[in-house]
Amino acid sequence: MAERKITQIMPAAGWGAAFDTGEEEQISPLVGWALVQEPGGGTAIVGLVASEKVELCDAQDNFAGYVYLADILSDDFVLDDDFEDDDEDDDTGGLDEAPRDGPAFGPTGGLLN
Repeated sequence: MAERKITQIMPAAGWGAAFDTGEEEQISPLVGWALVQEPGGGTAIVGLVASEKVELCDAQDNFAGYVYLADILSDDFVLDDDFEDDDEDDDTGGLDEAPRDGPAFGPTGGLLN
């Protein structure tokens, strides 16, 4: 059987691979995407994960699919109830205020003062 050949590697920031461990899925971050030439001449894009060595995800028997990590994290993120927004005590100003370290500047007309 002919092997697949990696022809190009690209970054895969924010992506992970899910693996079925029997009890629950384990998610590993991708180290990249690989453009792979199949033995029959076709191509595919396959994720790369690193364990003992860097491998194609779909070459592992327990590979379950790809996940976008930001989607997983945003569902689980909960802001604490005791979080308070106290801009009154902040000497640096809020986001809606102009900086206090210099004169105001108008992008179309130059200095306003």
